[in-house]
Amino acid sequence: MKEQSETPGLTEGEAQPDNVDNSAEPIKAAVPPAIAELLGLGEASSLSEITGTIMAMKQAAERGNEADSLMSELAALKSQATKRDAEDLVEAAMKEGKVSPAQRDWARGYAEREPEGFRVFVAKAPVVVQMGEATPPSPLRLRGEIGGLDAAQAQVNIALAIGEKTYRKHNG
Repeated sequence: MKEQSETPGLTEGEAQPDNVDNSAEPIKAAVPPAIAELLGLGEASSLSEITGTIMAMKQAAERGNEADSLMSELAALKSQATKRDAEDLVEAAMKEGKVSPAQRDWARGYAEREPEGFRVFVAKAPVVVQMGEATPPSPLRLRGEIGGLDAAQAQVNIALAIGEKTYRKHNG
């Protein structure tokens, strides 16, 4: 099998003419003229012109890959910032009692999609969770009537056959 020498178009053992400079030699034999035309070069382009053009195109493609990488990194950072901001909005709404723990996932999704809309919602929403109280207070504690029953509760107790002792045991 014959090996190629350093000069295109010559096989091992063939001598390169002394008066030929590789870098300026037209490449008709080594590269088809159609390739030179596709690269935007003339048919009489040298090997160094074609090599330089290909290297420039390769470098531009690599820059394009870098730009794509930077764009995806930027998108990831924007996504993280959006999620963090949404979480902050939801936490603030929960502290105000405007969003219950059961609504957390919904609120986070809404705050990520439309932060301004979520802010308007929080501003207009009523307090649904009293912060700082683990259980809702009994109606008697709210009215200050711990010693006796009000009329409405007495009617409910009668309808459900709940005695006054049982009611006070569980609500007093």
